[in-house]
Amino acid sequence: MVVFNKTKRGGVKKPFRLEEIWRIRTRLEIENSLM
Repeated sequence: MVVFNKTKRGGVKKPFRLEEIWRIRTRLEIENSLM
């Protein structure tokens, strides 16, 4: 139960925030457009 709670807690804390995803996405799009 404790381990499950720990994993659940980690799931709530997303490794990537929406801001990070958008930043990477825009960067990739810019690089692709340059190529």
